[in-house]
Amino acid sequence: MFNYVYRFSPICIINERISSTKLNL
Repeated sequence: MFNYVYRFSPICIINERISSTKLNL
């Protein structure tokens, strides 16, 4: 399971936004 600390870390949020942008493209 993912650690909540890593899951809510800025890096994780940025990665999720990047993948979301790629899907939109």
